Parts: sequence; structure tokens; C-alpha cells
Amino acid sequence: MPDAVPFDPAAYALVLGPSVVGLRAEWEDAAARFVTAYLVPWKAVEELDLSEPTGSAIASVSWRLVRYSAVQDAGDDVLEFADSVSEDLLETTRVLFDEERELRDFAGAAGSDLLYFESLSVEDGYDFFRVAVELLEHVIEQYGGGCFGAAYYRDQMPRLELERALRDRGFARVEDEPLFFVSLELRRPPLPAVS
Repeated sequence: MPDAVPFDPAAYALVLGPSVVGLRAEWEDAAARFVTAYLVPWKAVEELDLSEPTGSAIASVSWRLVRYSAVQDAGDDVLEFADSVSEDLLETTRVLFDEERELRDFAGAAGSDLLYFESLSVEDGYDFFRVAVELLEHVIEQYGGGCFGAAYYRDQMPRLELERALRDRGFARVEDEPLFFVSLELRRPPLPAVS
């Protein structure tokens, strides 16, 4: 396999994908907001069509900010709500909450939201680990405020390079479940120095 394209995080910008949000969104829509972001070279940003940023992207990451507090405040069941979003979020919620719909002890207690990663991809030829670690940390730092934790629920086919990046950011597999979770109460190791 040829050497990976050199990756300097300072040479890239994260562009949030286009999304439509109702001015007075229903709580159900706001309780699991979906975001996709694309990693593009800074030099391509000026010519970039922001409505279609995928052309020059070397990587992408998608996540949901799941507001369990809004679900509970509305008197709805967190499992039923998660099931209405996706089967994977249902399984994630089943692992995080006990039978009384309280967060399990390992999930921590700081915050009431979950940063739920849905996908992470890196173009062939780039160092998957370095790019993935940078993306994971950026999203956690910028969008994880008020969250008790961050989670990633299985891929269709396990990817060892993704598991390695998740573990580097402090995620751990929850028992025998196909769920990786990190409590955001905990400090994560610093990012590797830029070479």
C-alpha cells in the first residue's frame, strides 16, 4: 500500500452540510438534530459551493445531538422516541438507560444530552486514524457541551481503524454490546502533536 497523503490539520476546514430547520421546530425534530460535516482543504474553501461541499472533501462525519431531557420533559419514553429515529439509536438508548429509564452509572451524570456519532468516513489514500481522531475531537469539543457522553454504534462491517480512533479519544466498548461510549465528564488524552 502506498504511503498516505500527508495530513496537516491546520490545512483543513470543517464545513457543515446544508440543513433545513423549522423556525418553530416541533420538539421531536429538535430532540435529535442531525448534522453532517465535510473536511475540506482551506485552499478549496473560497471556490467551494457551500450547498454541495462533498466535491473537495477528504472526509465526512455525521452526528445527532440527542436531547433526552426534551423527550422526558414532554412525558415521552426515551426508548419509544429513539425507536422513531433509528434502530441503532434505539439499541444505543437501551444500553445507556435502565428499566426505570434512568441513565446507567457508567454514563456519568453531567449533562442530559448525547452526542451520537452516526458515521465517519475518510477518502482512500489518507491516514484514516489521524483524520478520524481530529474529526472526533473537533465534534466533541465544539458540539458536546451539555452532553453526558458521546456514543458510536456499530458499523455494518467492523472497521479496526475506526475502533482504534474511537479508543484513542477515550471511547470504550460497553460490555458485549456493539456500542462505543465515552463519558464527557472524563478528560480525553491530548491530540497528537502536529508534525
